[in-house]
Amino acid sequence: MHLVASPEQQMIRDSGAKLFGRCERPRVGTAAAFDAALWGELAANGWLAFLADPGAAGADVALFLLEAGRAGVSIPLIDCALAPGRALRLAGRADAAERLVRGEGRVALAAEPVAGRNAPVASRSGSAWALDGECIAPAGGWCDAFLVAVELDGRGPDFALIPQDRPGLTAMRYAGMDGCQHARLRFEAASAPSGTLLGLSADGVGAVLAAMRAAACAEAAGHMAALLAATRRHVLARKQFGKPIASFQAVEHRIARMVIAVEEARSLALFAAIRLAADATERDRAISGAKAKIGALSRFVAQNAVQLHGGMGVSEDMPVGHHFRRLATFEARHGTTRHHRDQVAAFVRGAPSLGGSLLDAGAGAA
Repeated sequence: MHLVASPEQQMIRDSGAKLFGRCERPRVGTAAAFDAALWGELAANGWLAFLADPGAAGADVALFLLEAGRAGVSIPLIDCALAPGRALRLAGRADAAERLVRGEGRVALAAEPVAGRNAPVASRSGSAWALDGECIAPAGGWCDAFLVAVELDGRGPDFALIPQDRPGLTAMRYAGMDGCQHARLRFEAASAPSGTLLGLSADGVGAVLAAMRAAACAEAAGHMAALLAATRRHVLARKQFGKPIASFQAVEHRIARMVIAVEEARSLALFAAIRLAADATERDRAISGAKAKIGALSRFVAQNAVQLHGGMGVSEDMPVGHHFRRLATFEARHGTTRHHRDQVAAFVRGAPSLGGSLLDAGAGAA
């Protein structure tokens, strides 16, 4: 897909490149301190509100997040702005959404399953709800509240806005390999008053999750572009037998395949973002196809970037290792590559989906 950027889209892309270009990459095994200054700047300039707007053009958001991925930032734009902001706006929680986009308090979407554990379920307990189960809130270690994806008894999926100090909730914070501070949440009869639930329909929940997955595809395409650029520079600078290794045919062919993979990923990410405006079936088919294909392409690009750099490719002195870890996280989150391949196969067979809950996208790892 060749997208000719409008002047407004070029402004979005340039602004993203300028904002994110000065961010530092976290070191492996640690979690960077939350960049409150950058978050405040994003809020003050309206970028958080832009991401949290359900009516924002998908391609515009994708171009912005491509630059975030290219810069390798670990600030949680998707998990703490786009997804919770859109859910709150769709639910008519204007006050809560405004506080979020102004940077007043941070909320993380908690929708990632824990392998071998039951996802959060809400059951009636008098006039309130009781939550039981476990999930992961990516970037939740930086937040003071969680927007938890839950299954309601007899009512389907919804989101519940839960503060971190809610009785019955245990939050275990840990540093993820992507440089973010995550939280594993365990609910044991945690009380959730009726007002805690957003009251979204299944279509509303599906729209939020679809937007999140499409955004993740765009960010991943940015990481891939950064790996390609770094690898090109390296093979042009490194010499063997008196000439750059870029002149060797095997290396030329490998770089050419990486170029094709990056362009495929970018095109698929933009296509998925544009299809957010389609009906639910077409939207989900496009996003599952993009997520499955970009997952495979990202692995190819990341592995070849490390291979062509050699051992230094995973050192802390090079950006390659950080982008590699971010892409490994992308492949495992928002539904694994295998899950989305199966989903695409179901669409091809004529089935609308694999069945089950909207929230069941395969156990990932943050």
